[in-house]
Amino acid sequence: MNISSNGRSQIKAFEGLKLSAYPCSSNQWSILAMCSYSGVQAGDVITPEKAEAFFREDIPIITAHLNQLIKVRVNQNQFDALVSPIFKIRSRAFAVSTLLKKLNSGDAAGAAAEFPKYCHGTVQGKKMPLPGLVARRKKEKVLFESELKAMKT
Repeated sequence: MNISSNGRSQIKAFEGLKLSAYPCSSNQWSILAMCSYSGVQAGDVITPEKAEAFFREDIPIITAHLNQLIKVRVNQNQFDALVSPIFKIRSRAFAVSTLLKKLNSGDAAGAAAEFPKYCHGTVQGKKMPLPGLVARRKKEKVLFESELKAMKT
């Protein structure tokens, strides 16, 4: 399965377009609101075209890994919602997540309930909920549940 254009747009809206390096909540230098690029240093700047290239490189890697991890059938909205948090928590963390375990056991509602739990970042050495991640996880959960609710009515 591949991410839809709606899923891509949602991730871009969440991530934002940050073209200058900045220290992210994990105390690493980041660019594009993602902490995944090694070698990012203070003062680094990229173009919008390079940002789009990074995004296009990341999406197939993330979706391929997600397709390997998911053992149950999911709809397009669920898949899009699952791709989004991997930009923050990364594939290795997602692979051992309760969200994935519940999903693969057939408990889609339980999996949806896990989205809000992935809203923490490190601020001054302490793990705490970050308002931006709280809002993002809420929207991902709504997307994940959207077709489930339609099927029940």
